[in-house]
Amino acid sequence: MSRHLHLLGFTGQPATLAGEVGGHAINPALQPVLTCIPAITLAASYSQGEDYRYLAATRDAVVEVLGEPQGALAYDDLLALEDTGLERLSTERKAALRARYAAFAHPGAQEIVRWLDGDYRVSDARVQTQ
Repeated sequence: MSRHLHLLGFTGQPATLAGEVGGHAINPALQPVLTCIPAITLAASYSQGEDYRYLAATRDAVVEVLGEPQGALAYDDLLALEDTGLERLSTERKAALRARYAAFAHPGAQEIVRWLDGDYRVSDARVQTQ
């Protein structure tokens, strides 16, 4: 769970659901600021319908939540944060990312730093007991 930051835009949620549901719950994860990024894209997916593009929505949401220049940096680092994940990042890459985001006082940037430091690590055993 906490091995990857989940920042990419929602996919697989057809806009036709918008007329069928009164709300849509999402897991707030362990990073309340960063969780706003995919949440914003979910709203965009419903409002934009067939015109929704998850990568463009992700870019817009990252910048909306983190501001510039942190948002542009985080978007550029999506592969490392979301796909590569904490356990597969090299020590050097972790250190570079940590230095990059530690330079910003923004709460979202600090959540990235805490994630890189392993503060959100949850064991598989704990997940299975929840």
